[in-house]
Amino acid sequence: MVVATDRPLPERVNRSRWPAHVTIAGNFYVDADAAPMIPSALASTTREFPAFEFPLGPEALFGRSENIPVLLAEHPAFRALHATLATELSALSGFGPVDPEYWGEGYQPHVTLGAEVHHRAGDSWAIRVLTLLALDGSSAQRLSTVELS
Repeated sequence: MVVATDRPLPERVNRSRWPAHVTIAGNFYVDADAAPMIPSALASTTREFPAFEFPLGPEALFGRSENIPVLLAEHPAFRALHATLATELSALSGFGPVDPEYWGEGYQPHVTLGAEVHHRAGDSWAIRVLTLLALDGSSAQRLSTVELS
């Protein structure tokens, strides 16, 4: 998965204590031989995107059961980043989104509320960093980081 944040994430993140982030590319898989190409794809497709600020939108409920509280995160850069990265990733061998309904037209940028998220609707937040993470049970491993210009 690829997430956008205001600062670099630690090497490992406990998934029960996610820091504030906006998912740019949700969980996906590729063939093992294509996996090493993902960090360079992330860097090459996003190097022209500038850092930006945006106001956090209203609360909403997401997920299949609509029981996950989020703050909407509308900014054209999120959709542009998602579209650009999704196009690049989909060209990799064996690519497939884990939840295809949340890709492309189904993508909705948001900040999932949780123990480590200290933002409210109306707060201004800056996006400066994109991070590629591999999910591993109850934690996520940082694979690469790209700072936006």
